Amino acid sequence: MRRRPLVTAALTAVTAATALAQAIEPSLLARLERTHASLHGQEWRLVTTLFVQDGGVAGALSNLVFLVVIGAVAEQLLSRRMWLALYVGVGVGSQLVAYDWQPVGGGNSVAVCGLAGAVAVSCWREVARIPEPAPAALLLWCGAVLATLPGRLSILFVAAGVAGAGAARARPRRAHRAAAAAVAVTGAALAAATNVHGAALLFGLLGTVSIGAFGSPHPQKPGGTSDGERALDQSERRHCRQPEGHRMLLLIPLLIRPLVRLVRRWRGRAAAQTPDPSES
Repeated sequence: MRRRPLVTAALTAVTAATALAQAIEPSLLARLERTHASLHGQEWRLVTTLFVQDGGVAGALSNLVFLVVIGAVAEQLLSRRMWLALYVGVGVGSQLVAYDWQPVGGGNSVAVCGLAGAVAVSCWREVARIPEPAPAALLLWCGAVLATLPGRLSILFVAAGVAGAGAARARPRRAHRAAAAAVAVTGAALAAATNVHGAALLFGLLGTVSIGAFGSPHPQKPGGTSDGERALDQSERRHCRQPEGHRMLLLIPLLIRPLVRLVRRWRGRAAAQTPDPSES
């Protein structure tokens, strides 16, 4: 990587330290996680919930690993201010949605979704300096967040993510836009299922597009740039001047309302077909 992921390292260290403290003192989760108290005088929970983990040891390790991988990739593509803006902004914004969908909980996975959205838009635009592992990391993340859906398909979603990552590594040239599309579809599907990770992915996509957070994070040195590096920077600027392609991702949120209606109708039919125990 061309740039040391210092912000990623700092956030990972703080999150890991909090997870360790939570393991020592389990009551820390209840004191810092997202609850309705955040809307009634404990607004600080909107931020502290991003550092505690409600998924146990496995969930904490998974979130930390993906923060390192996706965070480091995003830090090659975004300025550090933009990185922090997406991480904190999407993380806090997703908490507000979660009060309606999943009122109690904690974890930094929604903040990682904000960074994943930025990496996905970069993949769609095929930014010149995007790190090679980016598509594989996105597909693995899609499998991981889909596994948070209720039901018995968790292993299938994880396996699909692993298979997609393997295919992306085998055919990297074709993987960028496929991975970006997978993130957008995953976000829409999870949002339709009222899973907070869906809202977070869509916030990451739309937030990245709206703030125009692209271009090389590495300033050129006067008189010290080779012909190859100049050609690379010109290619990146050309991508920044031609953003029409990734605007197709903006169509994804339009699918949320009809998908939500379908899910609610399906749930209503399932509830109607479930026999009432009191009648037996």
